[in-house]
Amino acid sequence: MALDRFVRFPKGKGPKKKQVALVVRGFFGDVESIELVDGTWLVRLHGNSSWELEGIEPDLMPRLRNKERIIEVYGYGSQVTITTRRADAFVNALADGLMQLFARYWEATEIDDGS
Repeated sequence: MALDRFVRFPKGKGPKKKQVALVVRGFFGDVESIELVDGTWLVRLHGNSSWELEGIEPDLMPRLRNKERIIEVYGYGSQVTITTRRADAFVNALADGLMQLFARYWEATEIDDGS
């Protein structure tokens, strides 16, 4: 399952393309890799996905376990989109933090966190 987060900005007031790149690199720091593929920043985090309630609740989505942890970031200007696919709670928390950073610094007019 994918979760898309949309951060929308006033016309002409959102981050520039280079600023998005700088924020992505600065926010994530030392990760497995950050690369630009077809206009999308792919952030590969260390480790594989996990089940945050292991030992407390049955694993409801075993097909999501042990998958690569990736966050996708694309867009600039009027909208930045942050997407997670097959993500665990850790990856989703990081994506939410990045969404909030863009929204706060560039004074977003709308945030859609995908819920």
